[in-house]
Amino acid sequence: MQVEVQGQTLKLPDFLLVGAAKSGTTSLADYLRQHPQIFMPEEKELHFFAFAAEPPSYSTSHCLGPVLVTDFHEYARYLSPAPNGAVIGEASVSYFLRHLYRRCIQNIQKFHPRWQELKIVIILRNPIERAFSAYVSQLSYLESKPFRQAIEAWRKREEEGWSPVYDYLGGSFYAEPLSAYKRTFPKTRVYLFEDLRDRPEWLMRDLYQFLSVNPGFSPEFKKLNPSMVPVLKPLFRLLTKPGLVSSVFPFVDSLLPLRQRVEMVDRIRTLFRRASKPQMKKEDRDYLKALFREDILRTQELIGRDLSEWLQ
Repeated sequence: MQVEVQGQTLKLPDFLLVGAAKSGTTSLADYLRQHPQIFMPEEKELHFFAFAAEPPSYSTSHCLGPVLVTDFHEYARYLSPAPNGAVIGEASVSYFLRHLYRRCIQNIQKFHPRWQELKIVIILRNPIERAFSAYVSQLSYLESKPFRQAIEAWRKREEEGWSPVYDYLGGSFYAEPLSAYKRTFPKTRVYLFEDLRDRPEWLMRDLYQFLSVNPGFSPEFKKLNPSMVPVLKPLFRLLTKPGLVSSVFPFVDSLLPLRQRVEMVDRIRTLFRRASKPQMKKEDRDYLKALFREDILRTQELIGRDLSEWLQ
């Protein structure tokens, strides 16, 4: 949507896809981007509302992707190519993390002059599976502990300034951020990972309708950003280090858009992917079932859907 800010006409989002991480947000953002009436930046996650005017200083770096925008006018520049009349969206999973969602909502209200009109899209996954998937993703990087030990290490890691991507449980407590978004933004739509997996045509038709674009459009469905553990981990980390290609070949930034550079890294990830991934131990699954039980029941009430399968 077009807004007036200090005498300037800027383009800001009509909707935000806020998470949860490892619940299909990358695929969902891609299906939204394919719609001819929707504009989304090529960079999936800008994280502006999580860190507006407050650049993070995590000891591990932020680990949230190749881009992190903290300046309002820079954020607006990412959205400025949107054609007139397009529905503008942005997707950042940091907006749903338990350490950041309150700040995100405050920043949306502070920086978006028409925040009351904003539509919010949320997709949720079984919190037990989501937590383990987040853990598996970080095995490619700094994570070296077994799953249960990594969970228990978070409090100390948080004190040491680690990025919240290593808080595997933090992204799986849904009720509190979900309640806050629904309370603040009346136009909030919630889907489940199972919807995306089992009936993507229905999900996208319903979502397009929610966003007031042609619901008859059919995107190309494909699975993106699966969790993986690489072989030759040190070499993988070197080749996928943010900014490595640009520092060795400075001309790459001017020749290839960021989206294509990200796709190059994804291809590297595919080359290093193991044939199998770690599996969650039964005792860890039972522990998480008990831990998440009350939150699942609260979430079930908030969205009006039966989530008993998550507790089986």
